[in-house]
Amino acid sequence: MKPKILRIMFVVFSVLMLINIDSFSQWVQLTTNTTENLQDIYFSSPATGVAAGSNGKIFRTTDGGQTWFNVASGTSNALYSLDFPDNMTGFTGGITGTVLRTLNGGASWAPRTGCGININSISFFNVNTGITAGGGTLMCFTTDAGSDWTPRYSPNFSVTSAVFISAETLLIACTDLPGAAIFKSSNTGINWTSVLFLNNSGTDIIFTLSYICFKDNLTGFCTGSHTFYGQTWGDVHMTTNGGINWEITGGSGPLAGSEMQGVCFGD
Repeated sequence: MKPKILRIMFVVFSVLMLINIDSFSQWVQLTTNTTENLQDIYFSSPATGVAAGSNGKIFRTTDGGQTWFNVASGTSNALYSLDFPDNMTGFTGGITGTVLRTLNGGASWAPRTGCGININSISFFNVNTGITAGGGTLMCFTTDAGSDWTPRYSPNFSVTSAVFISAETLLIACTDLPGAAIFKSSNTGINWTSVLFLNNSGTDIIFTLSYICFKDNLTGFCTGSHTFYGQTWGDVHMTTNGGINWEITGGSGPLAGSEMQGVCFGD
């Protein structure tokens, strides 16, 4: 498991808009001078970070986020997910299977092949081994840095996020009509075991899981929500044994729109 030591904690939930900003004085707003929607952010070092979003926009900083500049991506397709297996090599994925790679810390990007799915989640264990997922049951697995892809399938659940915790071990977060689930594989996604299942009850009790992140091979987090008779709570689930067991350790709500869409801790 590559450490996510320098990944910015990334939390998106609309309840923050309802709370006085003075309550969050430890957070400083950074400006990219764009009106594009930014979907993901990744810092490969304390100074160097990349943000990606709509219309293929990629922004890069080399001063810890104080200033940002636009980097040509070569695509107008929306980009939804970023991952850097090392400080210089990074990948981003988006709609219609778009995959781009950088070999110089995000200063320039070049296309890789995809397998035709809309990519909401991209994760690489090292510079060669990675997986993409896009909300359906189909995922795409590569061992040659995205030159070729092999199909992988979740157990009849739509995948919202995927992550490696070793070269062979994967975890995926899923949300579908029956409920929400986390599955674990020890053979790169060929077979899966359920490690968390949250069962929906009609339209009265509804669960979602949106984003999964591990800071080492034991400790990980998964964000989501639960709606209980019309009121919604944002949830953070946590594991300390490599995804075998999970428990809710934090959250927000109940307020409309308080779903948590992502979180990651470096230390």
